[in-house]
Amino acid sequence: EHHHAHEHHHSHEHRRLDDIYTVIEQARMTDRAKELAKKIFLIVAQAESKAHGCPVGEVHFHEVGAVDSIVDIISAAVLIDDLNIAGCVVTGLTEGSGFVSCQHGDLPVPVPAVLNIAERYGIPLRPCAVTGEMVTPTGIAIAAALRTQSSLPKQYKIIKTGTGLGKRDFGRANLLRAMLIEESPNDDQIYIVECNIDDAAGEELGFAMEKLTAAGARDVHFIPVSY
Repeated sequence: EHHHAHEHHHSHEHRRLDDIYTVIEQARMTDRAKELAKKIFLIVAQAESKAHGCPVGEVHFHEVGAVDSIVDIISAAVLIDDLNIAGCVVTGLTEGSGFVSCQHGDLPVPVPAVLNIAERYGIPLRPCAVTGEMVTPTGIAIAAALRTQSSLPKQYKIIKTGTGLGKRDFGRANLLRAMLIEESPNDDQIYIVECNIDDAAGEELGFAMEKLTAAGARDVHFIPVSY
């Protein structure tokens, strides 16, 4: 037995991707939630595989393989499934700077796994004047798995808002806000439809103008063209 003089906040159990897939399959959740949870873990595994230079199947999960992190990812998958989210906008993530301690020693922020996921999935990282890790591999993996759009609609209605507060003190607000939105039409947008018409009588054009105007067209006009 090895006795340690310091405490661990996580049980550093080493699991491979197949082991975690087995845990997910045994969970009582919908098939859609299981597939999303597997997708999130696969994204992390691919990032760690690139960082360590080994096949995905040989990646050993440390922090992210601990029970609490498995619960975090499965919980996120279950909640997204329960909300029936089909599309997700992730414009970018705000990251800090400095170093973070992990199983492999002190790593620069953003850590390699975060950088690899940001690179592979095109997620922008916005630096801020905070010392510390604001984006974790688990967090950005969830964002990458859900992301279907990179920009918000020009106009939308907010259906609901959820805010989560982190426990780590960065000297500024440490929160994550998510919004359920519904795209709304832009009433100021105008479409122009143009076409060439051949062999049409003037009465037919006049009738078409009446119909288009009645349907809400702002303007209807005809321009004769000589060939």
